Amino acid sequence: MKGPRVGCTLAPEPRRLRLASILAAGLFAMSAEVLADQWTPIGPAGASVGIFAVAPTSPRTILAGTETGIARSADGGATWQEGPTATANPEALVFDPVSPAVAYAAVPSGAAGVWKTGDGGVTWRRVFAGPVHALAAGRNGEVWAGTESGLYVSADGGAGWAKSLDRPFVASVAIDPFVPGRAYAGTSSDGAWVTDAGTGWRRLDGLGVPRPDLCFAVSVVDLLADPSRPGRLYASVGRFYPCLPFPGGWVLSRSDDYGATWTDLSMGFPLALSALAPDTLYAGGGLISRSRDAGLTWLPVNGLLQSFGPSWIQIDPFDPSTVYAADGQRLYRVTFERDAPCIADETSLCLWGGRFLVRVERGSPSGGIGVGYSMPLTPVAGGFWFWTSNNIELVVKVVDGREVNQQLWVFIASLSDVGYTVTVRDEITGRVKTYANPPGRLASMADTYAFY
Repeated sequence: MKGPRVGCTLAPEPRRLRLASILAAGLFAMSAEVLADQWTPIGPAGASVGIFAVAPTSPRTILAGTETGIARSADGGATWQEGPTATANPEALVFDPVSPAVAYAAVPSGAAGVWKTGDGGVTWRRVFAGPVHALAAGRNGEVWAGTESGLYVSADGGAGWAKSLDRPFVASVAIDPFVPGRAYAGTSSDGAWVTDAGTGWRRLDGLGVPRPDLCFAVSVVDLLADPSRPGRLYASVGRFYPCLPFPGGWVLSRSDDYGATWTDLSMGFPLALSALAPDTLYAGGGLISRSRDAGLTWLPVNGLLQSFGPSWIQIDPFDPSTVYAADGQRLYRVTFERDAPCIADETSLCLWGGRFLVRVERGSPSGGIGVGYSMPLTPVAGGFWFWTSNNIELVVKVVDGREVNQQLWVFIASLSDVGYTVTVRDEITGRVKTYANPPGRLASMADTYAFY
């Protein structure tokens, strides 16, 4: 971290330098085993990538922040187009959770501010002026911007802004995926804060209470709300005496009760979570590391990309075995071998990046039994045909309904009165659900409490 500032305020360094300094101090507890999966550079060539974002509803759309602007790819990194130089060196990039065409960038210097695109990164316009270091975007058009003077919020996609939290240097922002209106903010020296619908903020004292009189600062440079576990938060916390020659340090802390209490875990720096793989998170530094037990233990996954390791990591929104990482030079992608792979074949449909295995057995009024033949449609849906491949009889999809009731939903659309039995297996948890409809009845089904 940088040295003391006036009033004993710590201001975070740019993310790539911050990670380098943390890992240089050796802050990971993990196994000596290294998994030998191949990281493949996907560009953009000739540009230094410090941060990037993969569209949550369209993973072939990628934005990469470079020293010359925000580059965009619409084909999963095969080709890239350069962006305007005004957006150079962003510290945060976030997509709108609903529309892959809308994204926001936090630019801390130069043409500083919040920049917005409505066409997937082809064009950008500034919607907020001033240095911005952190961003979060919600499902209803709300945007949060962390600045050196506090936290600002827009309720209309950046058209208008209001100051919500008056605390110095907001370095991280997170929106709760389960509680509407709840947001969290981490500061460089004044701890972390939470609000419900912006009606007032309260400190998350469990992470530490700053004491300016003792020159004790609590820095929260990353806050993550777990999209698969209601109430679970992760925070990278630094506790320091910046005005005094006393040691401090960084720790990964986790809360399972919406921030009321916290537990310090083995030291690390969380960067990426997946809604599709509960309790799995990735951290970056000299090694990229993975935890499968919510941060209790760590395992390196493929060693060094560069001497100081990755500056940003993101998990593919549809396939939790695919991970992207930037190391300040290039953008990389790797697909790890799945622990319990769903193997697609002519009668097996794999959804959600292989998490769900779907099979269909058909019946008929005469009592005959056969199988359904799979036909993938989207990453979350597929069809089955029984007699001819140009005649789909059944469509099955798995929908993320956790924002409503913390469950994953299964919908089955029957396109004829042929009897069927649909079996859906969660390859991560092992849970199996079966749905049966007798021959002669035209019936679709909806299960809004299928999986979690």
